[in-house]
Amino acid sequence: MEDTLWKLDGIETMNNDENPTFILKKEAKKLGELTKQLVEAQINTTMDNKEFSHCFDIVAPVLDYSSYTAFCVSQPIDKTFPITIFKGIGVFDEMNRVCNSVEEFKTNLSEIFGSPKMQQLIQSIIKQSL
Repeated sequence: MEDTLWKLDGIETMNNDENPTFILKKEAKKLGELTKQLVEAQINTTMDNKEFSHCFDIVAPVLDYSSYTAFCVSQPIDKTFPITIFKGIGVFDEMNRVCNSVEEFKTNLSEIFGSPKMQQLIQSIIKQSL
């Protein structure tokens, strides 16, 4: 190993299955596979001095790559949790959701992906793409 002044202990053993960004990217990739790339998703991440913001954008490649932000999540820059999922397309009309664990995060994502509004959006893009 090359000598370095960096102290990044444990970086080799990080578990991506627990990483919210990895989970979002994995689900984005899966959407493309399930729809034969008629509908895709991209994760757009920004950061400021306090948090990361990850937006889950639904993309229609056949429709000039038009996109729609389905929802966004915010995550503290210095730790993994809590994560806040913002309302997006109205899946959580009453309020944003705060997730304090990977399990809560996955449960809430499952509700979003299975919601009637998300299903309607995906079906509408597929109909316009055929």
